Amino acid sequence: MRMLLFMTIARLPFGVLYGLADGLAFLLHYGLGYRKKVVYQNLHRSFPERKPGEIHRLARKFYRNLADIAVESVKAAVISPAETRRRVRLTHREIPRDYVLSGQPIFLLTSHQCNWEWVLLGGGLGLEFPVDAIYKPLHNPFFDQLMLGIRTRFGAHAIPIQQTLRETIRRKNLPRGISTVADQMPDPQHAYWTTFLGQETGFFTGTERIARNLNYPVVFIEVRRVKRGFYEIIFSKLAEPPYETLPPNTITERYVRALEEAIRANPADWLWSHKRWKHRRKAVDN
Repeated sequence: MRMLLFMTIARLPFGVLYGLADGLAFLLHYGLGYRKKVVYQNLHRSFPERKPGEIHRLARKFYRNLADIAVESVKAAVISPAETRRRVRLTHREIPRDYVLSGQPIFLLTSHQCNWEWVLLGGGLGLEFPVDAIYKPLHNPFFDQLMLGIRTRFGAHAIPIQQTLRETIRRKNLPRGISTVADQMPDPQHAYWTTFLGQETGFFTGTERIARNLNYPVVFIEVRRVKRGFYEIIFSKLAEPPYETLPPNTITERYVRALEEAIRANPADWLWSHKRWKHRRKAVDN
């Protein structure tokens, strides 16, 4: 029954889906108040220079972004490759493609910016080389299998985050891109701490460690919303070997700076409902 309902919604035209998204955004923001305290607190702390009215407008745009992601993720179950290519444009794709086509595996670091699910679908189609997608399994088995099927529709190889190191080493000689959403909250005891959006923030270090050990270049993925339902994926180089003279955590720091610049340019498109600053450095150090 759940699958039937899901697929029925997925087959609705985009115009109808975005009409539903408008209602969902209003419900999440004003009706349910979904993580409203977290959203407003994160926005206030990240943009202390902005007035309350500006913060409210950002929050309103964020909830619309969140609702759009929800209906677009449902649509991803049935969207055609041709329609995906039409709606997801790749800029500077030659950066990752030149590496992989020369036989060099690479890391692709993305974030919770705009629709990260469509990044995998559109990027996988447009890059035309194998992509490993590192993902965090969902607690609900039904939705976990559903999302896994969506993420691998166009050929991506899904790797649970707990198996990242083992699978990366096992497949180390396969020219491919390894995609990971790198802005999630890590274990605070093993995080790299830096200033991000004016706050002390922890970041995963595992990707940098693996990239250094295997001599993989690292590419940043920025996502911009061109208009509703249309996105631009922009690739830029973060680092490439040799890494011997590169100070520790440099790759991670470059990712943080690139992500912060992207968020400041389009602040409403990031995932502000995430409890990104749940842990503080001082509490960890003490």
